[in-house]
Amino acid sequence: MQSHKKKLPLVSIIIPTHNRVQLLKRALESCYAQTYQNIEIIVVNDGSSDDTEKWLMHNEDRIKAIHNETPQGAPYSRNKGAASASGAYLCFLDDDDELLPEKINKQVNVLEQKEYVEVGVLTCDMLKKGNDFEEVIENRKRGDLFTDLLAKYCVQGIHTMLVRTHIFKKAGGFDETLESNQEYDLMIHMAEITKFDFIPEVLAVVYATDGQISTNFRKKRNGTIRFIRKNRHLYLKAGRWFYIKQMARLWAIVAVYQLSMILGLRFYRLFVRS
Repeated sequence: MQSHKKKLPLVSIIIPTHNRVQLLKRALESCYAQTYQNIEIIVVNDGSSDDTEKWLMHNEDRIKAIHNETPQGAPYSRNKGAASASGAYLCFLDDDDELLPEKINKQVNVLEQKEYVEVGVLTCDMLKKGNDFEEVIENRKRGDLFTDLLAKYCVQGIHTMLVRTHIFKKAGGFDETLESNQEYDLMIHMAEITKFDFIPEVLAVVYATDGQISTNFRKKRNGTIRFIRKNRHLYLKAGRWFYIKQMARLWAIVAVYQLSMILGLRFYRLFVRS
């Protein structure tokens, strides 16, 4: 008698990495620990000069490795990984973060239900960890989030998401010309064409580490200016008053980054807390 059990769709986990092989091992362990069975893991080695390439060569039985000859940045590497992915779903993970064991399983189970056919992006909550703090960040937004995302970065963490591959490709992937805001830009363009939903549970962990883009104010300034120029027509579509209000907000953020380049991290933290 033939079994009519539905085949599990393939999920592609894409990890860009650069000179952090020890952290990469932790991220990969979280992938191996997934309770979901049908997974391919794609690691894009972004021109690392440490032992990353050698270590990946010894683990080719569990990992599909792609090597950039010179560093090209995370957006380029993520796009390159997605281009070689075979999965119906994409999960992006940074090399210093982790997925909790049930993450993929729970998200696929939701998206495979008929009533979620119009949902292209499913998020979850995440735990943010630093040297002296832990914070749960909730992603509790569903439906048409296009205008909400234009007004605010209301869904956070690319690693919290499971994305239908065709939605990622239709949205254009990560904009490699942006020095920052690449995830935010992608989310807005995905929200143009699909609905979002969430699982109200912590299923991913993000670590605050030194040297992140979050404290590189020059890149954040340049990326925000480029983001504004690229997407201003989308804000206009939402109405003139909305456009004026949001442009004022975004250019104020640019000013804060500019001042933070001069006055430092303490000034930036005062602004964020206010």
